[in-house]
Amino acid sequence: MFLIRTLASRGQRISLALAVRNAGDQATAIGLIRDALPRATKSLVTDKELEAMRARLAAAPALPPRPRLNLADLLGAVRIFLIVVLTTFPVALPFVLLDDVKLALLISRGLTLAMLFVAGWALGHFAGFGGWVTGAAMTALGVVMTIAIIALGG
Repeated sequence: MFLIRTLASRGQRISLALAVRNAGDQATAIGLIRDALPRATKSLVTDKELEAMRARLAAAPALPPRPRLNLADLLGAVRIFLIVVLTTFPVALPFVLLDDVKLALLISRGLTLAMLFVAGWALGHFAGFGGWVTGAAMTALGVVMTIAIIALGG
């Protein structure tokens, strides 16, 4: 999914650049660039600044005919794969180490909730929300999902 998102994003940027280059006039090109900006930043950029961007884009060398992946993209995908695989080991480990399936399931669920709290705490610090609040929210979401899974027979 990371590689697909990367290709789609690059393809969208190439399409935008081609549309800006092929626009009939400067006002249309500036409008295309403005429409591509995130909503929160549209009002922060003047038409003069967008015109400078348009002019640099028009003067840039030829655009690639289609989006391509590079080695950094493939390494990023491998890293994401490893993160996903490695985070499943603590959850699966109780089933490998214990003969009692009910106890292994209980420990696995506890480890999952603890990992959700730690991930939420880290996300909260990164995003500026506060670690404890985000960690608690992620854990609460995990509890709700666990209850739903149990209710559905899982």
